[in-house]
Amino acid sequence: MGKLMSEEEVINKIRNEELNFYEVLSLEKNGFFTMTDAIKWEYVKKYPNTCLAIDPTHEMLKDVLGRGIIDLIKRIDDKSFYESLSEDDIVKMLRHPIKDYELNKYAGIEKLLNEIKITPRIVSALAEYVPILLTNEKIKPYINEEILWTAVNAYCKSDDKHAYFVGSLDGITDEMWKKILTKEGIDLRCYIENGIPVPRFVLEREITSEPSGYYTACKVELDEEMLKTFFDKWHDNDNAISSFKEVLDNKTSKLKVLESYPDLYRYIRRPKIKETELAVSLKPKNLRYVKKQTEELCLMALKKDKSVFKYVKDPTDAICDFMGLERTHAKSKYTAPYYLVKAYEELAGEEFLVCVRVIAREDIESFMNTQFVISFGNLYDNEERETEECFSCIPITEEEYTLLEKLELGSIEAGCWNFKSEEDEEDWFNESLEEEDEEDWFNELDEEYEDDEEDEEDD
Repeated sequence: MGKLMSEEEVINKIRNEELNFYEVLSLEKNGFFTMTDAIKWEYVKKYPNTCLAIDPTHEMLKDVLGRGIIDLIKRIDDKSFYESLSEDDIVKMLRHPIKDYELNKYAGIEKLLNEIKITPRIVSALAEYVPILLTNEKIKPYINEEILWTAVNAYCKSDDKHAYFVGSLDGITDEMWKKILTKEGIDLRCYIENGIPVPRFVLEREITSEPSGYYTACKVELDEEMLKTFFDKWHDNDNAISSFKEVLDNKTSKLKVLESYPDLYRYIRRPKIKETELAVSLKPKNLRYVKKQTEELCLMALKKDKSVFKYVKDPTDAICDFMGLERTHAKSKYTAPYYLVKAYEELAGEEFLVCVRVIAREDIESFMNTQFVISFGNLYDNEERETEECFSCIPITEEEYTLLEKLELGSIEAGCWNFKSEEDEEDWFNESLEEEDEEDWFNELDEEYEDDEEDEEDD
């Protein structure tokens, strides 16, 4: 066994960093020196995070915790230690701001609060330095307007961009909320998306804020007035279009928003009768999105715009009479044997995609009354486009069709063009984007079209 080290020698080596914490513990364990309180104090000053390894006194623990190493409390189970804490000791421990990612420290204070006797001064310190923990059940009886204002003012001065603690406290006033909203860079998205109630003016601010208010709106159920407010802000924003279906997918009446924006009818998954009637009356072309058409609804649309006759799924005698058509010829808009359809679309401002196809007469109407999405590699813009609005449709003869087929020009595509058929489910567009492997989804649709073309060639 080597030479025994004196107390002074050990202290100097710790102070001069000649011994790390592991070496100190190893030397003491192997009997090279005797651990005294003086050595413990020097160790605690140098290596506070591992102080429990040297059996520290209560005063040493108070020193460590008073320096903000509050997460150490999670490993202190000595009841006598908590009984020895004075109000000054506890306030000193709390006066160290905690970053929102320092979860261990929050957990340490939670344990401390459960072990000690709560006083108004402790609650005041908590409100000033760790307001998120005012939600602790032992603290709630001490909450008053002064404490709430202390917490709000402390939050506004801090670096924390979140205000999670506010919604869980009773008594937060509109004036307090207005103060909270003055904080630069405040982020309430997760707060609202988790269902924590906020005043209307706060919700309105969030769902109309750039750049992601439309994402926040998808997570809450907006009432009729708030829906109108949302679309007043985002209706003409191309980036927000992908959120429209989800925002409108609730039990709230859509009548008010349809009065101003009847084109939104196409995004309503389960429209009510009055909503359908209003949307079609204001914009007859909405008839194309009505799954269960009535004779009365179709006639109402036709009286305003006869061009929407092509969207009538089953023309009745009354509808045909109104249009001056024999019922057997009611759907004879497309009379040529084949049609050349083509479209050019810009994707995400980076790529121009092309689609050219030859469609037979019996298939052209369903093709022109569908929707599609486009993609190119990893690029897609989440927009569901209307075939009729994007594709030109040129009638061609049998001879022209034969020539195009001979030159292999009957189907040309740059990028992926994926079309919805009449048999597809209502949520085709959303479900398609939720596939785990989008590339496989697009490829499968392309294979289906290739199979269809092979069938036509066989015929």
